[in-house]
Amino acid sequence: DWSAERSSSVFQLGEVLHFQAGVDTENHAPLRLFVDSCVATPTPDRNSFPQYALIDFSGCLVDGQLDDATSTFISPRPRQDVLQFVVDAFKFTENSSNLIYITCHLKVSLADQAPDPLNKACSFDKARSLWAPVEGTRDVCSCCE
Repeated sequence: DWSAERSSSVFQLGEVLHFQAGVDTENHAPLRLFVDSCVATPTPDRNSFPQYALIDFSGCLVDGQLDDATSTFISPRPRQDVLQFVVDAFKFTENSSNLIYITCHLKVSLADQAPDPLNKACSFDKARSLWAPVEGTRDVCSCCE
Protein backbone atom coordinates (compact mmCIF):
# COMPACT_ATOMS: atom_id res chain seq x y z
CA ASP A 1 0.00 0.00 0.00
CA TRP A 2 1.00 3.65 -0.04
CA SER A 3 0.75 4.36 3.71
CA ALA A 4 4.54 4.51 4.16
CA GLU A 5 7.75 3.98 2.24
CA ARG A 6 8.71 0.31 2.21
CA SER A 7 11.65 -0.39 4.53
CA SER A 8 13.01 -3.30 2.47
CA SER A 9 14.09 -3.25 -1.17
CA VAL A 10 13.66 -7.03 -1.48
CA PHE A 11 10.63 -8.37 -3.33
CA GLN A 12 9.52 -11.90 -4.18
CA LEU A 13 8.61 -12.84 -7.76
CA GLY A 14 4.96 -12.07 -8.39
CA GLU A 15 4.66 -9.75 -5.37
CA VAL A 16 2.85 -6.51 -6.15
CA LEU A 17 5.05 -3.41 -6.35
CA HIS A 18 3.33 -0.14 -5.41
CA PHE A 19 4.56 2.98 -7.19
CA GLN A 20 3.60 6.57 -6.51
CA ALA A 21 4.72 9.63 -8.45
CA GLY A 22 3.94 13.15 -7.32
CA VAL A 23 4.86 16.76 -7.87
CA ASP A 24 5.00 19.61 -5.36
CA THR A 25 2.50 22.19 -6.59
CA GLU A 26 2.80 24.54 -3.62
CA ASN A 27 4.02 27.54 -5.65
CA HIS A 28 2.40 26.65 -8.99
CA ALA A 29 -0.96 26.61 -10.66
CA PRO A 30 -2.75 23.29 -9.99
CA LEU A 31 -1.04 20.53 -12.00
CA ARG A 32 -1.94 17.00 -13.10
CA LEU A 33 0.96 14.54 -13.15
CA PHE A 34 1.43 11.79 -15.74
CA VAL A 35 3.92 8.93 -16.04
CA ASP A 36 4.98 9.19 -19.68
CA SER A 37 7.16 6.06 -19.68
CA CYS A 38 8.85 3.57 -17.35
CA VAL A 39 11.52 1.10 -18.37
CA ALA A 40 13.11 -1.68 -16.31
CA THR A 41 16.79 -2.53 -16.85
CA PRO A 42 19.39 -4.65 -15.02
CA THR A 43 21.69 -1.61 -14.63
CA PRO A 44 21.10 2.05 -13.73
CA ASP A 45 21.55 2.98 -17.42
CA ARG A 46 18.06 3.44 -18.89
CA ASN A 47 19.44 2.55 -22.34
CA SER A 48 21.05 -0.75 -21.29
CA PHE A 49 19.83 -4.17 -22.41
CA PRO A 50 17.87 -6.20 -21.77
CA GLN A 51 15.11 -3.75 -21.03
CA TYR A 52 11.40 -4.04 -20.48
CA ALA A 53 8.85 -1.25 -20.96
CA LEU A 54 6.27 -1.08 -18.16
CA ILE A 55 4.70 2.18 -19.35
CA ASP A 56 5.05 3.38 -22.94
CA PHE A 57 3.29 5.44 -25.63
CA SER A 58 2.86 8.53 -23.41
CA GLY A 59 1.10 6.86 -20.49
CA CYS A 60 -0.04 3.35 -21.49
CA LEU A 61 0.67 0.75 -18.77
CA VAL A 62 1.57 -1.88 -21.38
CA ASP A 63 2.67 -4.46 -18.77
CA GLY A 64 -1.01 -4.91 -17.89
CA GLN A 65 -1.69 -6.60 -21.23
CA LEU A 66 0.22 -9.74 -20.21
CA ASP A 67 -2.04 -12.70 -19.36
CA ASP A 68 -0.84 -13.13 -15.77
CA ALA A 69 -0.18 -9.45 -14.96
CA THR A 70 -2.24 -7.38 -12.53
CA SER A 71 -0.56 -4.08 -13.44
CA THR A 72 -2.87 -1.07 -13.38
CA PHE A 73 -3.07 2.63 -12.63
CA ILE A 74 -5.06 3.29 -9.45
CA SER A 75 -8.28 5.19 -10.03
CA PRO A 76 -9.35 7.60 -8.76
CA ARG A 77 -6.16 9.48 -8.04
CA PRO A 78 -5.54 10.56 -4.43
CA ARG A 79 -4.87 14.07 -5.82
CA GLN A 80 -4.41 15.53 -9.33
CA ASP A 81 -0.67 15.95 -8.72
CA VAL A 82 -0.21 12.30 -7.65
CA LEU A 83 -0.46 9.12 -9.72
CA GLN A 84 -0.25 5.60 -8.30
CA PHE A 85 0.18 2.29 -10.10
CA VAL A 86 0.96 -1.34 -9.33
CA VAL A 87 3.19 -3.79 -11.19
CA ASP A 88 4.00 -7.44 -10.44
CA ALA A 89 7.60 -8.14 -9.38
CA PHE A 90 9.66 -9.92 -12.04
CA LYS A 91 13.26 -10.62 -13.03
CA PHE A 92 15.24 -10.78 -16.24
CA THR A 93 15.76 -14.49 -16.96
CA GLU A 94 18.96 -13.93 -18.94
CA ASN A 95 20.58 -11.88 -16.18
CA SER A 96 22.27 -13.36 -13.10
CA SER A 97 21.78 -10.19 -11.04
CA ASN A 98 18.71 -9.94 -8.86
CA LEU A 99 18.68 -6.15 -9.20
CA ILE A 100 16.22 -4.31 -11.41
CA TYR A 101 16.29 -0.57 -12.01
CA ILE A 102 13.07 1.16 -12.99
CA THR A 103 13.43 4.58 -14.59
CA CYS A 104 10.34 6.67 -15.26
CA HIS A 105 9.85 9.86 -17.25
CA LEU A 106 7.19 12.10 -15.69
CA LYS A 107 5.37 15.12 -17.04
CA VAL A 108 2.66 17.51 -15.92
CA SER A 109 -0.13 19.52 -17.48
CA LEU A 110 -2.39 22.16 -16.00
CA ALA A 111 -5.00 20.38 -13.86
CA ASP A 112 -7.87 21.97 -15.79
CA GLN A 113 -6.51 20.70 -19.14
CA ALA A 114 -8.41 17.63 -20.31
CA PRO A 115 -6.30 14.47 -20.79
CA ASP A 116 -5.26 13.87 -24.40
CA PRO A 117 -3.21 11.24 -26.30
CA LEU A 118 0.06 12.81 -25.07
CA ASN A 119 -1.08 13.39 -21.46
CA LYS A 120 -2.91 10.33 -20.15
CA ALA A 121 -2.81 7.37 -17.76
CA CYS A 122 -4.31 4.27 -19.40
CA SER A 123 -4.61 0.72 -18.04
CA PHE A 124 -5.64 -2.38 -19.95
CA ASP A 125 -8.98 -3.76 -18.74
CA LYS A 126 -8.68 -7.50 -19.45
CA ALA A 127 -12.31 -8.28 -18.59
CA ARG A 128 -13.53 -5.90 -21.31
CA SER A 129 -10.42 -6.22 -23.51
CA LEU A 130 -9.96 -2.47 -23.87
CA TRP A 131 -7.83 0.43 -22.68
CA ALA A 132 -9.35 2.57 -19.92
CA PRO A 133 -8.11 6.00 -18.79
CA VAL A 134 -7.81 7.08 -15.15
CA GLU A 135 -9.69 10.20 -16.26
CA GLY A 136 -10.95 11.56 -19.54
CA THR A 137 -12.61 9.76 -22.43
CA ARG A 138 -11.54 6.35 -23.74
CA ASP A 139 -10.38 7.78 -27.06
CA VAL A 140 -7.28 9.26 -25.35
CA CYS A 141 -6.07 5.65 -25.01
CA SER A 142 -6.47 4.80 -28.71
CA CYS A 143 -2.71 5.06 -29.30
CA CYS A 144 -2.04 2.33 -26.70
CA GLU A 145 -2.89 -0.42 -29.22
